[in-house]
Amino acid sequence: MSGTLIVWLSNYNMAHRGLSILELRTKQTQDNSIIGRLDRLKSQQRKTAWTDVTTDMRFAKLGDLLLRLTRPKRRAIILGTGYDEYRILRKLEDEKHFEVLFFIDDEPWNHRTRIGNAELRYPKELAALCRNHKIDTVFFCDEEKATDLPELRCEVTRIHV
Repeated sequence: MSGTLIVWLSNYNMAHRGLSILELRTKQTQDNSIIGRLDRLKSQQRKTAWTDVTTDMRFAKLGDLLLRLTRPKRRAIILGTGYDEYRILRKLEDEKHFEVLFFIDDEPWNHRTRIGNAELRYPKELAALCRNHKIDTVFFCDEEKATDLPELRCEVTRIHV
């Protein structure tokens, strides 16, 4: 009711200014078309802005993909299967610079099982794994597990977790 009253009062004020009802209706139609055009313009701007954002996201994903394809992941082995070694795995997976292929553990019931995409192997297989799979780095966090390492052709790195 109040909206109708406001329209009536505004029409009354315009009528007192010398405008006819036909002119009032024409003016309202023009106002509505202007408002409609402004709404369409805002909608187009929102769509354009959204298109820009999605395009930027696509290019960012494409750039990330190209970076991953051009810079191959370094291959790694982790010595041990404890909680700290699992944290190393998660950290390396998050950084996306290394691909962990193997865990080394001397427990016979773990042999050839998997943690994520990495297979568990015996310590005596370490040198052959490094050579055959072109391993770049061997990670460890417990000095005890790295005491009797054979001669390796890769980098051996201790990580503090």
